[in-house]
Amino acid sequence: MSLKGLRSETALWGLLLCLSIAVQWTVPMIGDEAYFVSWGANPALGYYDHPPLTGWISAVLWQVETWVGFFPHGVLHRLTILLAGVATIFWLRGYFKSRHPELPYGALVIAFVALPASLIMFNVFMNDTLLTFFLLGFLIATEKAFRSVRMSWWPVIFAGISFGLALSIKYSAGIFFLGLVAYLLVSSAGRRFLFGRF
Repeated sequence: MSLKGLRSETALWGLLLCLSIAVQWTVPMIGDEAYFVSWGANPALGYYDHPPLTGWISAVLWQVETWVGFFPHGVLHRLTILLAGVATIFWLRGYFKSRHPELPYGALVIAFVALPASLIMFNVFMNDTLLTFFLLGFLIATEKAFRSVRMSWWPVIFAGISFGLALSIKYSAGIFFLGLVAYLLVSSAGRRFLFGRF
């Protein structure tokens, strides 16, 4: 990449970061977000229609906010969402860079981040941001296990832990598992992996 291209990409990342901060600063807490934050005051084994992990994370953030003196609660929740979103984006960027260096991965990731849905999700919805992070780990680790010539346990273990965490965030993570199974069924290599290492 040329110096000019690098500067343009850096400027775009800077603009997207400013947009994220603007969303964080200007968008008031909406009902679903307040729902997730409120779980911090009531740690439980589940919440009406959700598994417990978001509530447990919220409980830790709630305690830190109480200790620091933030009120109303939710400041650290927003910051956690932003950091998890940034981690997801750079993980995805690194994956494209290593797996598909021929693709314009920078432009692809920037286009994904610039979508209004992404800007909102990675700034407001803790559940969806954490779900995206853990599902990305599950899919990348599964692909590593699928493409490796020799059996290696670390991608299998990482995929299992990532999927377990995703399922502890939202039950709908199971749909991604079923989608991956359906994808693997369409090729002979996929079927061998599905009924073997997978």
